[in-house]
Amino acid sequence: MDWASLGAEMERLVRGEGISAAATQSGSAVVLDTAVLDEILETIGSPLLALIDGMIREARRLADVMAGAAGQSEVETVRRAAHSLKGLASQFGASRFAGRAARIEQAAIHGEKIEPFLPDVETTANEAFSALHRWCHEVERRGSSGTTAH
Repeated sequence: MDWASLGAEMERLVRGEGISAAATQSGSAVVLDTAVLDEILETIGSPLLALIDGMIREARRLADVMAGAAGQSEVETVRRAAHSLKGLASQFGASRFAGRAARIEQAAIHGEKIEPFLPDVETTANEAFSALHRWCHEVERRGSSGTTAH
């Protein structure tokens, strides 16, 4: 995994510059960096599929906490939830989602309004979750057809 490139990409997203050309695939922005998942799959195997389900559940919980805290002006709770979402999304290759969570974290740190960013986070979260489910189905399909992920 190229941590430096991932970090640079997240910094670009936080600054609102969008996803770089290096992080595109077939001309559209990458919602999910499958290379990250492929590397984890190669290391730990099929337990990754259960971890992804757990990640999605936890990300949804954190997003709910963040939205609820934003509605109550609990800035520190928003910051902590956004920070956790950023890390969780990054670990599973959901760079765009991680970048949006990082933007909310920065807004909380700097006392900016958070509510305008929440719909975008929800959208990118749902895109990431859909992409993760598609990737899992593909891994399962490859496994059932006798081929492996690597």
